[in-house]
Amino acid sequence: PTSGEAGDSISINYRTHNAGLSAAPSASLRFYYSADATITTTDTNLNQDRSILHLANVYLPSQTTTSTVTITLPSTVQAGTRYLGAYIDWNGKINEGTNENNNTRSTPITITAAKPDLEATVATPTPTSQLPGQKVSVAYAVKNNTSTSIPSYRVHIYYSTDATITTADTLLLNFSRSTLAGNTTHTGTRTVTLPGTLAAGAGFIGILVDPTDTFKESNENNNAKASAFTVLADDDKDGVPANVDCDDKDKDRFPAYNGNAANPEVCDGKDNNCDNMVDNGITCTEPTTEKPVTEQPTTEKPVTENPTTENPTTDAGTPEQPIGDRPPGDCYTNGCPTGEICVSGACVADPCANKTCQADEVCKAGTCEKVCGCLKCASGEHCVDGACETDKCASANCANGEVCNPIDGKCIKNPCLTVRCSTGRICEKTTGNCIDDPCNHLSCPQGTQCQAGQCLGTQCSEGGEPAGEGTNTEQTPGEGTNTEQTSGEGTNTEPTTGEQTTENTSEVTTDGGTEPTTGEQTTENTTTEPQADGGTEVSTENTVDGGGSESSEPKKEDGTTITDKTIGGDGAPSDNGQAPSGGCGCSTNEPVQTPLTLLLFLLVFGLIHRKKTQK
Repeated sequence: PTSGEAGDSISINYRTHNAGLSAAPSASLRFYYSADATITTTDTNLNQDRSILHLANVYLPSQTTTSTVTITLPSTVQAGTRYLGAYIDWNGKINEGTNENNNTRSTPITITAAKPDLEATVATPTPTSQLPGQKVSVAYAVKNNTSTSIPSYRVHIYYSTDATITTADTLLLNFSRSTLAGNTTHTGTRTVTLPGTLAAGAGFIGILVDPTDTFKESNENNNAKASAFTVLADDDKDGVPANVDCDDKDKDRFPAYNGNAANPEVCDGKDNNCDNMVDNGITCTEPTTEKPVTEQPTTEKPVTENPTTENPTTDAGTPEQPIGDRPPGDCYTNGCPTGEICVSGACVADPCANKTCQADEVCKAGTCEKVCGCLKCASGEHCVDGACETDKCASANCANGEVCNPIDGKCIKNPCLTVRCSTGRICEKTTGNCIDDPCNHLSCPQGTQCQAGQCLGTQCSEGGEPAGEGTNTEQTPGEGTNTEQTSGEGTNTEPTTGEQTTENTSEVTTDGGTEPTTGEQTTENTTTEPQADGGTEVSTENTVDGGGSESSEPKKEDGTTITDKTIGGDGAPSDNGQAPSGGCGCSTNEPVQTPLTLLLFLLVFGLIHRKKTQK
């Protein structure tokens, strides 16, 4: 053909002629790719040499026929008109006297831009087994195998019962990434939530790049990547998998698991806490072999999942144990030593202790990730780790006592209505389980504050940019939880995303600042709940008082007041209601004190204004 692109096979027909009157010894014929019509030995060798032995005044193969050679266009070819050529005796072995200027011949060829080739190279879930309804972090990598830059593209994360990932599998999350330069790689992590309806058993979690075939690629068979994953069984729905539970058919019997306490012993003739002893450590007023047939005594566990031991009667000042959560006295209330943080009720080494991130990044689990800041997402999307993702709850209109399930956008009964979690923990709105507050241990950059694990701008203009600054566009500088990086010949990072991406990881970008009004004070209190896809759902209440200020405390759907004054960055209570260093960055709802002189000025100003209006 007379046109092609990098990697194409091209056939060249050729003929040679010894125009001299004497036979020529064996001569070498070499084929070249050239940017111009003049073929020289400095052009690109196509590695298809031929040896030619000529008699005097003879055409080879004949005067009326040609020979054929097939070459492959190099990966370095540039779009436009280029040339393919042949050079006989290119190494000057034959002395042709003064007739050395007719040893080359070229023909034009039109080079078209190479098709893109997006390849999914990594899809690794952590952990590799989990219960339905729980979160999983997925690390991913997407490579551009061509020199052609690719604009924004989409990635879907699926659960599949086999290793072949297709759009027919169970979609866990979809998100977009911005421009991927030629011969570079995007990496990152996203947090997904497994549907509660997944059947237990062996399966796979994987990614599918360009799932809607937006790009016509040179290779459409390398867009998927999967890794083995096991959905754990939990028949009694007590939050403990069958391989750990001592009786997976009885939800009144389960051991400590994943930071949650074991079920407390009660007088029911069962080994409630799975320690191989029945009704131990308590005094039973009825035979242990019979279950009470009347209302349970106060020693029975509360009617909630994952209950804990009752509060003992202690000295004044001991915090009341929240319903369905771990007992007091652990590191959530006592804090941890320097260099450690409280995770799932235990002090562990702080992975961010010696980590230095960029001004637009925050350290999560030891990895620097992009923040959402004032990024403005399109309608129906929200921000996760610096990138916009689909928000399935954007158009949900749930009734009283319901919440939107971010996995499918459907309204479900709110499982958190009767659950109260202890300091440093929140109720996960799709399962009703108490989990670590995602804002624990996050030190958001200046000008942002943590909401459901995302650092959002506190003062943003209507368009989403920081007030008084230029547009904040997504760049690809130099995933994770969400480390979103671009690597090729080098490695650059790009904001995600907004995924915790969970990728960890689909997020609402909201103005986090307050706009004061003359003579009034406005206190804005914002509460957040974590989305199942790693994003945030934000609700805002404003209380405006014409003469003073009144702060509005955020409340849960059961009316329980939540305050950010008791949660420190290390899991310990803060002093005087101020968030300690390394905390979540949430504001403390202290009323703003207006100087007396300002109040007097406002009063005088109002009188003057009134007199003027009465004239």
